[in-house]
Amino acid sequence: MGARHPRIHSRTPLRRPHTPGQAADDFRKISDSTLSYREAGSFVAFLITRFGIDRVVPLFSTSTRDDALGTIRMRFEQAFGTTLEDAEADRLAFVG
Repeated sequence: MGARHPRIHSRTPLRRPHTPGQAADDFRKISDSTLSYREAGSFVAFLITRFGIDRVVPLFSTSTRDDALGTIRMRFEQAFGTTLEDAEADRLAFVG
């Protein structure tokens, strides 16, 4: 029998750690690492659902956390044909 992983249940609702359209530089300043990872994971899952893994992987393969916001925006638009802000607004509408 394989190793069992404990299930994590949160009884408190998650709050949005940032406002829609917040810049990537501001996102990096979120002090609660659990919320920032959840927010990032939600955005990446949205990108995979919307655009497919074949378009998501190259973006992340060529990017680093030290990239300037302008570089991130340019690569994002090249990869997905939409702005980072528009994609975030679509994600927020998608998750309700």
